[in-house]
Amino acid sequence: MRTLRLLAALVLALGSLLVATTPAQAAGAPVVELTIKAVAGRDGLVTVTQSMTYDFGSSGGHGPYLYWTTKQAIDGDPGHWRIYRYDVRRVTSSTGAPTRVNEESGTDYLAVKIGDPNRTVTGRQSYEIVYTVQGVVNPNVQQSAGGQLDEIYWNVIGTGWVVPISAITVTLTGPATLTGAACWTGSGYTVACDGATFADITATYRQARLDPGEGFAIVGGWPAGTFQGGGPILQERRDPPAFFNPVGNGVAGAVGVLGLGALVLAARRGRDQQYVGLTPGLSPVKGQPATVGPAKRTPVAVQFTPPAGVAPGMVGTLIDERAENRDVTATIVDLAVRGFLRFEDISAETGSKNDFRLIRLNRDGALLDYERRIYQRLFDSGDEVTRDDLENRYFGSDMAKTRTDLYDAVTKAGWFKGNPESVRTGWKVLGLLALVGSVFVGGPLGVVGLGPVAFALGAVGLGAIVLGRFAPARTADGHAVLVQSQGFRQYLETAEADQIKFEEGEDIFSRYLPYAIAFGCADRWAAVFRELASRGVAMPQPTWYVGPNFYYGGFGGDSFGSVIDSLDSFSHAAATVQTQSSSGSSGFSGFSGGGGGGVGGGGGGSW
Repeated sequence: MRTLRLLAALVLALGSLLVATTPAQAAGAPVVELTIKAVAGRDGLVTVTQSMTYDFGSSGGHGPYLYWTTKQAIDGDPGHWRIYRYDVRRVTSSTGAPTRVNEESGTDYLAVKIGDPNRTVTGRQSYEIVYTVQGVVNPNVQQSAGGQLDEIYWNVIGTGWVVPISAITVTLTGPATLTGAACWTGSGYTVACDGATFADITATYRQARLDPGEGFAIVGGWPAGTFQGGGPILQERRDPPAFFNPVGNGVAGAVGVLGLGALVLAARRGRDQQYVGLTPGLSPVKGQPATVGPAKRTPVAVQFTPPAGVAPGMVGTLIDERAENRDVTATIVDLAVRGFLRFEDISAETGSKNDFRLIRLNRDGALLDYERRIYQRLFDSGDEVTRDDLENRYFGSDMAKTRTDLYDAVTKAGWFKGNPESVRTGWKVLGLLALVGSVFVGGPLGVVGLGPVAFALGAVGLGAIVLGRFAPARTADGHAVLVQSQGFRQYLETAEADQIKFEEGEDIFSRYLPYAIAFGCADRWAAVFRELASRGVAMPQPTWYVGPNFYYGGFGGDSFGSVIDSLDSFSHAAATVQTQSSSGSSGFSGFSGGGGGGVGGGGGGSW
């Protein structure tokens, strides 16, 4: 059932990936004056000089951004796109504002971002941008009153502007005497502009103000044949329904069913194993025949001691299948408890709360391979190491190596069918390969009807990535140790002060503290002994920890709090460095253009 729920979640996740969004640009400063001078040559090339004055006020900004539509659908012609070619020639500023230009082109837009990201400007700043555009001339347009003319019907200011624009003047000059001029504004270019006049070869259009989302469309007419070339630029438009066809749908269905089915089968085969016919938590004695089957959930019996011969760091890795910082911390504290090092509170010396140092002790004793490597890395520069040393040195690549050692240790012990981290990585790589395949199939091959296969591959890829988190599987021996560990964790999480039994001279607090750290219940374990100390119960003094709140023969009432504070600080030092991630900076984004009364369009604002 859990697998089915995961697959259902995958469908929703895949759907969310298919919804494309366009990054939004902050509105920014208003344009207080805009003058556009457009000169159309006989070849249809239009040269535009656009002068803009922005008011950045006291808060400031970097400069303008603009974008123009470069591809549009054609009413009545589903087989072609209409293309507009823009070329930015130069940008200047009479007020001395930065005029660095950053261009970005997409499938249907050209965008420019003007200014310096490392410099802001305030108050009124003027900019002049000179660019050319091809493809806006409509030759031989049939008129309702009869006859034909050459026409430029152009959304010179698109509806994508996100700031108000005031004091707008547009002039359009052609290669012959004009026969007419008009203009419209509004979000649908349906409102007559403030004024449109023409004389000889130049038309002038005026508008006092445009609110955000309102455009400005101008029309100029000339006798038919005025423009020799420079008409619409057309591009073949592929039929979108070709992305889907019965063959592609059938292949997609097969890929989806087989791929997801294989994932489910692999997930089921990757379940934990257990010994059948034995009490959970027990393993057969050497030479005893045993049957292995899928592990089943059963009640866990409380266990008052940790699994025999199992180190706390390995227990923590076994329980959640992950080698975490607290498992490394538990190992280091366990080494201290066992006499390989001493933990000293030096807060009074340094004036820094919860400061400490570790002292290497000369002690002979057997260490597991991963414990030996941890021990050597801690003291590779001397017999003493401070908290600052650990933060600056150990909790970097050394911590990553230590976690790798823990994965190797639990795998070598025979508790997992394969290294848990390697298994998860394998599933993730498989998922990423499927996602890359979906992009390829949906792009180059989507036009031949295999588009649906991309969605199926995407679902398989996401399925592999999600299910990979649960892929590591324990062996029957690993499951037996797991049950014992869970029983001991239950004891540490529920034990009360009255239930603690002491053997003479035994420091049970220290003995079990590393396991409590690995289980994430060290505070709870310390609270039990803090209560015992407050009652005046005499307990052995730990030899692995030296701090100001200890006194000979027992603990002071605040001692355990100091121990845990220092250990929390120690663990936090590891987590802080390990969870630091590089933050990416968002770059210049594209903008989608809009249509309107005429051809072209676009928008802009400031940044």
